[in-house]
Amino acid sequence: MQQEGQQKAHPKFQSQKLKKANRLFWTVLRFGLAIGFVVAIALALFIYRVGSDVVATLPNLDEQKRPPVASQIFDYDNQLIGSVFFEDRIPVKISEVSKDFLNTIVTSEDERFYQHKGFDLRSIFRAFFVNIKTGSMSQGGSTLTQQVARSELFIDSKETSVTRKIKEIILAFKLEQRYTKEEILEAYVNQIFFGFGSYGVESAARNYFGKHAKDLNYAESSLLVAILPAPSVDNPIINLAGTKERQKNVLRKLVVNNVITEEESKKYFEVPYQRKSFREVGDNDSVNYFIDYVKAEMEKRYDPKDLKEGGLRIKTTLIRTYQKYAENAMRNVFAKAEKSGEFSSKVFDEFGVKQPQACFVAMNPRNGYILAMVGGRDYKNTKWNRTTAERHPGSSFKIFDYSAALENKSVTPASILKSDYSFNVNGWNPGEWSHSVTNKLYTVRGALLTSSNVCALRAGLRVGLDRVAYYAAKMGLKTPIMPYPSITVGSVEVRPVDMCTAYASLASGGIRHDPVAILEVQNRDGIIIERYQGTGFRVLSEETAWTLGNIFQDVLHSILGSTIKTPAAGKTGTSTGSLNAWYCCFTPEITVTCYVGKDSKKVMSAVNTIIWGSSMAAPMARDFVNACLTDKKHPLPKTPFPPAPKGMTGSIFCKTSGELVNGFCPKDQISSDYFFAGTTPDTPCQYHKQGVFPYNVVEEIIDGKKYYYKPGNSWCVTKEVLLSKDVYEKLPAKSDCPALISLTISDQSGQLMQEPYSLSKGSVYNLDVSIPQDVLGKFTEVDVYFGDMRVKKWQEGDLDSDTGQKVEFSSPLNAMFAVSPDDADKTKKLIFEIRGPGGFYLKKTFDVGIS
Repeated sequence: MQQEGQQKAHPKFQSQKLKKANRLFWTVLRFGLAIGFVVAIALALFIYRVGSDVVATLPNLDEQKRPPVASQIFDYDNQLIGSVFFEDRIPVKISEVSKDFLNTIVTSEDERFYQHKGFDLRSIFRAFFVNIKTGSMSQGGSTLTQQVARSELFIDSKETSVTRKIKEIILAFKLEQRYTKEEILEAYVNQIFFGFGSYGVESAARNYFGKHAKDLNYAESSLLVAILPAPSVDNPIINLAGTKERQKNVLRKLVVNNVITEEESKKYFEVPYQRKSFREVGDNDSVNYFIDYVKAEMEKRYDPKDLKEGGLRIKTTLIRTYQKYAENAMRNVFAKAEKSGEFSSKVFDEFGVKQPQACFVAMNPRNGYILAMVGGRDYKNTKWNRTTAERHPGSSFKIFDYSAALENKSVTPASILKSDYSFNVNGWNPGEWSHSVTNKLYTVRGALLTSSNVCALRAGLRVGLDRVAYYAAKMGLKTPIMPYPSITVGSVEVRPVDMCTAYASLASGGIRHDPVAILEVQNRDGIIIERYQGTGFRVLSEETAWTLGNIFQDVLHSILGSTIKTPAAGKTGTSTGSLNAWYCCFTPEITVTCYVGKDSKKVMSAVNTIIWGSSMAAPMARDFVNACLTDKKHPLPKTPFPPAPKGMTGSIFCKTSGELVNGFCPKDQISSDYFFAGTTPDTPCQYHKQGVFPYNVVEEIIDGKKYYYKPGNSWCVTKEVLLSKDVYEKLPAKSDCPALISLTISDQSGQLMQEPYSLSKGSVYNLDVSIPQDVLGKFTEVDVYFGDMRVKKWQEGDLDSDTGQKVEFSSPLNAMFAVSPDDADKTKKLIFEIRGPGGFYLKKTFDVGIS
């Protein structure tokens, strides 16, 4: 008992202890409350101060920034063909995004999106405790609305501070008050970055899966959402394994929230990823040449930033099916040439570009719309757009010689132009492309039908070379042109797109329409800010345009016959050394310019034959036009050319004199044509008279007196004179004319061919020529023809088009020529035309068998 009493406290002592504890409790409580009050006041002051600053610096929702949006390029039928962007973003409406993706993004990124008012305290506290536990800032707790608020649309996303977080929360709340959940979600899915240059869900769907956002399923959506934590370094293209691992987490959230089942989650995860990039056009599509052209045109008119970020919608003139026809026509010409051995399929230049190359442009002559544009054989191999590159046009330039001469009445359709081998300007003679053209008389129509170089020079000189240059610029050429004699045969470099413009002016009756690629530009809101309303302007009279167009119809028929299935006109062109072969073709509805050729003189082994406009470029234009005629959506009309303009009259005349026919004009020299008012022939032919005929004779001048001889051998130099038959038959023969050249022909193995020469189809031969010492100085130019085609031209002092070396007749001359595998002739003539000062001219012919 005593022991128990000792263990119990005295009641009085116990009461005092309790009082002391109570006093301590209340003291601590009062102190705590005082501290809490002070902290609350301080916190309130802090929040008030910070909140005031935050509210004062909040962005004005009425002045929100807009994300960079890719500008889009559309063809004539409003089909998307290309984009220009700094950020590859293609905005879409929320209705254009699949439900699978919307469910996935909301469940994974903000599962309480439809319950909160812009911010979620539960998420914020959860993120706070996770960060405390892990000692990191891995959790942000931001809602989708907060992510929209902190995007570059409103707040600089690079800012990191408590102030920014407060801004973000307040702004998210304000956004929820102003916009619907659907509007906020639409802004979010168009703003987020998915890596690999993809901004927004539409761009991501195209770049990763080759489809639109409206077509995404759960397997694809979960993989896209898995990219979001680290889009630049972890995406299916760079790190598929890491992305698939995060996809598991996304799918697990969908299961937990009863969006999909466990079985569906497993099925979606096991879907293998295979990239299918969606592009309007492929990397190798020829449409890219046109897209580049449009971009260059836009950069001339708009700030590059507006073009790359402004979301412009650019409607163009391109017809996709026409583009495909042009591409196919080009491909077929090269495939045929490579199969026959005319072109090598394994030749590349120093830049790795396959040779030879080509280009093609088609325009509507009524308005200048570019309907098709192919800048090369393979865009992936060469992005150089040759339709805007400068090249020698050869005889296709003759449109300007005769436009100027006809317009100024320096020539008429009855004017007689002579292809005179002795004609020169300061010692320069352009030579002819074929021996069959040389030393003959031609009307303007005949000169263009035979494409005589000398006649073109004569026509240009009649009107004045400065006028030729003026009309070339007037009709559309952008290249500066100096009035040198050689421009008359295409020595100046021009752009194919400009030549197309010039020929289109004939098709439109003398009205020039400059090339148009862009029809309309809208801003991102669909407001039209530019619309093409251009009109053409007259550069030629209707009479000149009709006359040349009528002549070019005959020229085209001589090349293509009836293989082109609509009324058409055209002109070939082959540059010096056969570097480029052109064809310019037009109907009243379309104009085409194309060429085939080597990019530089350094490329020599790509071609085993001469590149002629008639054999390479003309079929390309023909096939294109014929395909357009049968196009299902835009069939090219078979419009006939118009009749001669009022005021023009027809007349019959002699093709030898250009005068009215008399009783002695041979039937084969009688022709007819239409003439401008006041230019019709009105005097009888003075050339054809009874008993006088043209003969080729050897002329010698001794003591100022002329003596004529019949040529005694094939080396005699002759000229044409008018003599009576009796006088000619009494002329003595001159048989001591010296040989001017020594010739050897060998095959590729070096084996010499013996006369009479017999050559094989599909083979290439070497031609070696030397000039005897005793005739050096008598001549300065040698042209070599195989059949009707010129295969080589040597002019002393000039550069050899093959070797690039200076031509010296005192040294051996060498050339190569090929016999086409498709050559139908059993015999051909190898012809040498030799020219020199004072009208010196000789034609030497060798017979060649073909087997």
